[in-house]
Amino acid sequence: VVSDAEFRTSLREQLPSVFAWFISFALLCRLWITQHALLDCGNMRSRAFVGVNFIFLGAVSFIAFPTALVSEHPEQALSVVIFSVCYAIAGLALGGMWFLLEEREGEGEKEPEELAKGAKRVIVGIPLVAIVACVLSQLNPYFGVAVWITVLFVGLTIKGRKVRGQ
Repeated sequence: VVSDAEFRTSLREQLPSVFAWFISFALLCRLWITQHALLDCGNMRSRAFVGVNFIFLGAVSFIAFPTALVSEHPEQALSVVIFSVCYAIAGLALGGMWFLLEEREGEGEKEPEELAKGAKRVIVGIPLVAIVACVLSQLNPYFGVAVWITVLFVGLTIKGRKVRGQ
């Protein structure tokens, strides 16, 4: 039987994991929205498009591991780098999907330019943020974590303004 004080201590120790999950969930939501926008372009998919989509899904399915790693070892630069590289791979895969859509432009499908500006920002932004987080984590791992937190809150703030302004 665990005492009330031990339980509360254990619960407090889990807060970094919950916080890391929240950051990861918000970023995954953004990736999913972008993937959905890409899948809405056109009716046909090439094998290459499907293959790159599988790379994206593989990166996304792996994200739980680096999220746990960062929550347990935020003081380790390598944990931040692994987290960042995983998101960079997902972002680059989205970019590959976009590229494959551009190759088929003119075949009667929706043009990739019709994608929302938000999708374009994610495709370019996630890998750039990952690079910045990796570089800063070499100075201090918490700087790399702070980059992801900042991106999350800036994104939520901008989205909140757009929703209220409509």
